[in-house]
Amino acid sequence: MTRCVGWTLVLLATASCDGNSVTKPVTLSGTHPLIMIDSTPLPVWERTAASGDELYTIGGELRALSRGRMAVVRVTQWHSPVHGHLPPDPDTVIVTYRYDGTRLLLSYPNTVPGGPYTDTGTVDDETITMQTRFFLPSRVRSYRYNVP
Repeated sequence: MTRCVGWTLVLLATASCDGNSVTKPVTLSGTHPLIMIDSTPLPVWERTAASGDELYTIGGELRALSRGRMAVVRVTQWHSPVHGHLPPDPDTVIVTYRYDGTRLLLSYPNTVPGGPYTDTGTVDDETITMQTRFFLPSRVRSYRYNVP
């Protein structure tokens, strides 16, 4: 009986440490540049104001920080028919991140519009793809980041 219990424990330990476990903790590191929004390479047109000024997303990144935190950076720029291109305007939000199975979860604080909420994404060898929520107007967009 002891021999069977011993083999059972070895088999269970082997099965849970085979490297294919979806609950294995994963840590992201470095900076991951934004390369595409909804399958469109940057810059991406966002909207036109009543004045004729147009807003574009021209860049962004996911920057891994310490203690399970990440900086989500989005850089926009207004193009004005009267004033030309205005300076780029970066916006950074610090979020917490974790893996839940095969999903990457970015949890936004209650200080962001519509917060708190969580965006869901996937990570592979080449890209991080996040389904990012926007509240004004309300929509979900696919943001693709490069994994250097």
